[in-house]
Amino acid sequence: MYYGAKGPNSFDCSGFVYWVYQQQGITVPGTTDDYKSYAGSNYEIDWSQAQPGDILVVFNTERGTKYGHAGIYLGNDEYIHAPSTGDSVKISQGAQGKFKHVFRFN
Repeated sequence: MYYGAKGPNSFDCSGFVYWVYQQQGITVPGTTDDYKSYAGSNYEIDWSQAQPGDILVVFNTERGTKYGHAGIYLGNDEYIHAPSTGDSVKISQGAQGKFKHVFRFN
């Protein structure tokens, strides 16, 4: 993973989300920080409305780290993401416990 990497051979977390959506002709923010301007807007939905394909984000300030994180919701509390340097894109459990924001762009 390289920060800002938008694939297809290397991704960071938000770059992976960006690339997946681009394959469907939908432009979304390219970094987790870029999602901050959409927080509280019509693009942000409640977790109770989350559906597969929605974008999951936690901001750096909410994690207490230098970087935020982003992934794509798969349903059943699973998500797909580019987790960290040297790791592959993978499916993980515990989406609701890890992400604070759900965005829908279509």
